[in-house]
Amino acid sequence: MDEDRVYLGLVDMDDVRADMFHPDMYEKDMFHPDMYENPISAYMIQAKEHISTSEPMDGVMEKFRKTGYYNLPVIDDGKYIGFVSRANIFNAYRKVLKDVSME
Repeated sequence: MDEDRVYLGLVDMDDVRADMFHPDMYEKDMFHPDMYENPISAYMIQAKEHISTSEPMDGVMEKFRKTGYYNLPVIDDGKYIGFVSRANIFNAYRKVLKDVSME
């Protein structure tokens, strides 16, 4: 995100991992001393889907199913709010089912 919390993209660790252990990739560009050879923005991608805080749960679950993602970015009016994880949603759902079945 930028300084105004506007969502710019995300970085998948699988994409970065290949370069993480190559210190030569961390060298500064001698022609642009304030720039690194591979800034993190070079790894930035856009998620296939994102959700909003007002989105109905069936829509959220459909986006998880469609993308196969384990986490989805939450964005309201272009502003980054956070991430929601599929595992946390299923854990909360199981808890609600358990609580309801105990009543």
